[in-house]
Amino acid sequence: QYSHGLDFEASFRHSHPLLRPQVAESFVISCPHVRHISFSHYTVDEDSARCLLDLRYVTEADFSDNENLSGAFLTALPMKWVNLRKLVMRDCTELDSDYVQTFASLRLQNYGELLKYCQHLALADFSCK
Repeated sequence: QYSHGLDFEASFRHSHPLLRPQVAESFVISCPHVRHISFSHYTVDEDSARCLLDLRYVTEADFSDNENLSGAFLTALPMKWVNLRKLVMRDCTELDSDYVQTFASLRLQNYGELLKYCQHLALADFSCK
């Protein structure tokens, strides 16, 4: 049994090229207390990303250089990853700017309500080359 405070990093940088939703779901069930995830240079689709949102204790996430994320999962992210401090999505080739803008504007539109969800977020990096 993992404790709530366990600091565990799941890095899949050199594994299979695609994270399938079934594998993501199994990962969430097997490792529910993961706090840091990195899928940099890995292919994660929207369904897999939505599965990963069930990891309730994530504080840092890196999806950089992802070929398959549009960013639709970003609209649910603040309510799911309430302890998130760092989100990195550099050079995601399919990232839709509308989803990024929606994510960024959530705090502005409903500042009082969403503050409780996004209060720890210190870095959100959506930079592109």
